[in-house]
Amino acid sequence: MNILITGTTGFVGGYFKSALQQDGHHISEVNRNRNIKGSITFDRSDLDNCRSSVWIHLAGMSKDVENKKMLPSYLEANVEITRE
Repeated sequence: MNILITGTTGFVGGYFKSALQQDGHHISEVNRNRNIKGSITFDRSDLDNCRSSVWIHLAGMSKDVENKKMLPSYLEANVEITRE
């Protein structure tokens, strides 16, 4: 099965990707960084051309949310990118 996963450079996403690949699935990775070989970005044209039948969204920011200075970054990473 063709599966698209966001957040494959993170802890959960990395292990999840490996497990799915071991089961014989083809994984497309979505990352913010175009320098990661074989991945696509959050760019709309990349996503529109994606042929994966399943999309799994694991990207996000997970740090101490009590740090109020970081709140805009958390909202951008965990809410706005998901909405887009």
